[in-house]
Amino acid sequence: MKKETSPHENKRSASGLNTLASETLPLLRRILGKQGLASADILAFWDQIAGEELAACTVPEKISFKPGERNGGILHVAVPNGAFALEIQHREKFILDKVNAYFGYAAVTGMKIRQGSVPLLRKAKQFNQPPLKKILVSEEEQNYIEELTGGVEDDRLKESLVRLGKNIIVENRK
Repeated sequence: MKKETSPHENKRSASGLNTLASETLPLLRRILGKQGLASADILAFWDQIAGEELAACTVPEKISFKPGERNGGILHVAVPNGAFALEIQHREKFILDKVNAYFGYAAVTGMKIRQGSVPLLRKAKQFNQPPLKKILVSEEEQNYIEELTGGVEDDRLKESLVRLGKNIIVENRK
């Protein structure tokens, strides 16, 4: 049985060393199993998605989807106690909007909050995370997306639509 490889695997730098992505992505895939790369992105970029304040008191555990689907999922978040759970519950819409803006589509529609021991409470500045991944499109494609979203007045909605447009263009290239 032939092993599937990602485009990041087997890439080597000029010095012959493996890239970080080629070493970590297969391990992350095995750990996350059926949860897929959506959960990996949430874990890797939680500080940037949720913001420093929320990331300091929450840990995303997974996104669960219905079988065969990759939208309308449930985001599972761990918090240390009831006070944090209540705060997160009040900010649920904000958090879901931020996650969906990051993905560029309605990846999550609900949230489950688990109280109890949180494996890692951290300060956002502790980790040197890369900035949110950029989706590269040509200038012509960018202008087309801007033209389509030009009439949208809500900044958050426009940001989500632009990100969705870029994702669609990139996916259609494959």
